[in-house]
Amino acid sequence: MKRFQSFEEAAIIASDENKVDTPEWRAAVNYCIMHAPPEMLAELRASFRRYFPTIRPYGYDEAGNPYFRIDDIKRELGMSDADIRRIMRENGIDFGDDIKINPVQ
Repeated sequence: MKRFQSFEEAAIIASDENKVDTPEWRAAVNYCIMHAPPEMLAELRASFRRYFPTIRPYGYDEAGNPYFRIDDIKRELGMSDADIRRIMRENGIDFGDDIKINPVQ
């Protein structure tokens, strides 16, 4: 997976409509989410709540980052267990019962 040097570098790739849904684009979007400035992260969280109102965090880490249950996400998106695990594997997310949205500071 490509390593980015900055948020700006990743954002350029994430905004390239010719690369949408490529592995490079997914890596760039993931990097942007994980390294978003606080104001942008707040907007991303608000958008998540707006578009997925039935998915509620079940807890938070010490920095205030939410934890979500995979089963809640699968149900909301109509995905199978195999689908969600494939996406997690492609994005380097550990297989567990929960997903932690934890930006790297």
